[in-house]
Amino acid sequence: MFSGCSGLTSLDVSGFDTSNVTSMTWMFSGCSGLTSLDVSGFDTSNVTSMEGMFRGCSSLMSLDVSGFDTAKVEYIDDVRKLVEEHAQSENALQPKTYDLIRGSINHWDLAAGDKIKALLHMYAEIMIQPACFTGSIKVFEDCIDRFVKFRNTTTHGNYMKVTGELADTAANLMNLIYISRLDRIGVPRNVIKDRICVGVVYR
Repeated sequence: MFSGCSGLTSLDVSGFDTSNVTSMTWMFSGCSGLTSLDVSGFDTSNVTSMEGMFRGCSSLMSLDVSGFDTAKVEYIDDVRKLVEEHAQSENALQPKTYDLIRGSINHWDLAAGDKIKALLHMYAEIMIQPACFTGSIKVFEDCIDRFVKFRNTTTHGNYMKVTGELADTAANLMNLIYISRLDRIGVPRNVIKDRICVGVVYR
């Protein structure tokens, strides 16, 4: 849309309705004159491609993409490339700033939590039992949300107390991962469930 507009020094996209947009490929690519760009109001819930979206925007002094929903995006690696390019440009910010940005990219939205929940539903018959988790799936999902929030908060350098629930959730998620791996290598689910029941899944 604005690709190659190197003469632009400012751009107001606050009124853009992006709720039905599926591709933002090369949207601001080559806009090397932009020093600021506010895309905080963008609805990216249906976007599947962000390839080259900010490539070449070497004059940007800041860029807030913390609110981007990237659950459907297939080209997150390209956004990472943008960050690395900017870190090497003449307008590079403090190194710690890029560490925070990299961490933010890794934990955009709760897509990770959604994937964990999908895995939970896949193996609910094994996980929801006395040897693993005695609560309901809904209770487990709530625990996952709190665990993901804890992980994201601490990743960004903020303190949160480690509770017994968080520790239990971490252990249960390890169980879930092992169950998934055993299933993928062909171990019958009834065998996995029996091993879980006697507490030997880690052996």
